Amino acid sequence: MKEMFLNYEESINEEINKIDCLYDGKDETIKNFKILDEILIRINKVINNVLDLSTEFIEFKELGVYKKRINSFDILEKNNVIDKEVKKSLEALCGLKDTNMNNRDEIDANNVIYIINNKFKEVKDFLSNISKNI
Repeated sequence: MKEMFLNYEESINEEINKIDCLYDGKDETIKNFKILDEILIRINKVINNVLDLSTEFIEFKELGVYKKRINSFDILEKNNVIDKEVKKSLEALCGLKDTNMNNRDEIDANNVIYIINNKFKEVKDFLSNISKNI
């Protein structure tokens, strides 16, 4: 499990770093559709890796059964692996993933900027919490 975790952690951090490079702290870069699209693709990769790691961890630790991958955060919270704030943030990221995949026209650039500036902290908290519990 430790090696698998390290692979997920590396992939997640690599995508976050690529997002940071694309965004470069400049809100106007998000207005470029090509850059926005690339950032959204990378955010989806982060989310998918978080979901995959979450489900792998639950199965490894035999913490419970989930119907949908997003329900894995409930199981992690109930088992004190993540706190409520991290759970809510990860669920919100998953909601963005659904919007990315289904309605790109509805993407608000300000929401993407907010995620880049604020939500990856919870992803890093998630990684830290999983690491402590392996």
